[in-house]
Amino acid sequence: MITEKSQQNLAPHQYEDEMSLIDIFRVLVERKYIIAFVAIISVVVSATYALTAPEVYKSNVYFTQPSMDDIKVLNIQSIQGNKSNQSIQRNQRNQDNQGNQGNQGNQGNQDITNYTEIEVFDEFVKNMNSRLVQTDFIIKEIIPLIDDSSSKEINPGSYREYFEINTKDKKNMESSVSLRWNNAEESAELLNKYFAYVAKITRSTLTADVNYILQKIILGLESRIKFKVELAKQEKLDAIVRLEEEIKKSLVINLRKSTDLNKILTDKKLSDIVYNSDLLSLLISNTDELKARLRILKTRESNDAFIPSLRSDQKELGLLRKIKINPSLLTPITITQVASAPQSRIEPKKRLIVALGLVVGLVLGVFSALMWNFIKSVPKEQEKSF
Repeated sequence: MITEKSQQNLAPHQYEDEMSLIDIFRVLVERKYIIAFVAIISVVVSATYALTAPEVYKSNVYFTQPSMDDIKVLNIQSIQGNKSNQSIQRNQRNQDNQGNQGNQGNQGNQDITNYTEIEVFDEFVKNMNSRLVQTDFIIKEIIPLIDDSSSKEINPGSYREYFEINTKDKKNMESSVSLRWNNAEESAELLNKYFAYVAKITRSTLTADVNYILQKIILGLESRIKFKVELAKQEKLDAIVRLEEEIKKSLVINLRKSTDLNKILTDKKLSDIVYNSDLLSLLISNTDELKARLRILKTRESNDAFIPSLRSDQKELGLLRKIKINPSLLTPITITQVASAPQSRIEPKKRLIVALGLVVGLVLGVFSALMWNFIKSVPKEQEKSF
């Protein structure tokens, strides 16, 4: 139970608390000009910043992966099934992803190069994210648009301040690339130029890759053809040596054109010579025939007609040499929406900046009013204590 004395002791504390809140309110009212002055200064500063800050516009390009018709110039078919290692590896990856059914469908694929839509799309995105490509584009296209006085402050390496790339699911959703710039028209123009620049680099990279594969296959075919021709020459020389040896053997045993083969076989000495030489078929032919065959071999100018599969290799080589990759026929991506000049800026947000300036000004004004009152009240308290 609270006694009368305790109630008397409690009352002053309650009174002091009530007086302190009232004093604070009274101080704020008395120092309202300070609060208003600080708030006005804050609003003026924020408004000045909002009006003088450079305007920033954002343009966007939306794109997705190409179709097979767009990249068909990269896929070259072979007559004999000559494949590069890159093509074999791509086919293997595709088969692993597609399962057994896909494996059976790809068994008849005889492409020298076999690019897929996703591979071409990934190459484009890789170039678009390349620090070297972006920096090179900034140096060539963006920095010349900036005044000489401010261009010195631009670091070409700070490309992420200008570009924003958002790559989503390539199969079902669009990807986008954005450019932030201080002019709406220039923002759209620069972004479209950058997109065309990356597409050009992607075309050059992929066509160079295909040409490299073609050259490797052409060199391989040339080496194979050269080996077959050299081998045929050596085989011709070997055949000449064998025929000369056979003619000598024929002369040694003094075979005549009218010699009866049965008589030879019944003769023990001649029979031993025949069977020991393993050239029974030559006994049927006469020496003149052997000499005729020898003359034909020595006067033969070309062995191409006698080389197995040489003509098919030469045909393949001729067709590969005629292949010319036209980069302009390659479309590495499908653009679903080109960049256009934005109608409104994204920065600065003037209303938000002024509103925040007002709130900050009011907070600083209240704090300044209380601090000013505290500084003024300290000397009075010291006088009362004396």
